Amino acid sequence: MEIKATSKFDYETMRDYVRFSAVPKSDAKKHMIFNIFSSVAAIVVIIFVMFLFGISKTMLVLLIGIIIMFGISLFMYYVMPKIQYNSLGKMQNVENEFTFYDDYLRATSNTDGINGESKMKYCMIEKVIEKPRYIYIYQNKRQAFIVDKTTITGGTVEDIRNLLMPILQDKYYCYNN
Repeated sequence: MEIKATSKFDYETMRDYVRFSAVPKSDAKKHMIFNIFSSVAAIVVIIFVMFLFGISKTMLVLLIGIIIMFGISLFMYYVMPKIQYNSLGKMQNVENEFTFYDDYLRATSNTDGINGESKMKYCMIEKVIEKPRYIYIYQNKRQAFIVDKTTITGGTVEDIRNLLMPILQDKYYCYNN
């Protein structure tokens, strides 16, 4: 059986990967909305308490801390993906082709100046995380192949899952929320 898929290292793909890496078990957008509302609510409560009981150093430090944490959340959600994408250099917009065989995966890159091929037996995979749009196949703890589920030909996502799950067992995570 031969199942093929492609993926392109464009900004959208890297943005989703960076946001996913920050909060792997939940939806990054829902997480960010929760952070915004909870931070704004905390800031409003602190300001209200400061008006009622007067300004104290403790409340000012708490207010500044929450504002800094809010700023870091915004930075991680909006700015960090752009930084990661720009750091790709020549790898920007490289298209990878993945071919799933019975016992191994072959990844091929063939773009301007970048040619490469790697084969990986399924037993060597660190872990696989399936999200609604992408399948992240980790080669090690920090590097992953990103497979776009919309480009799968010669099979389905279920076929890929059936290939990998018996070998990876508890290292295959499915977060299709």
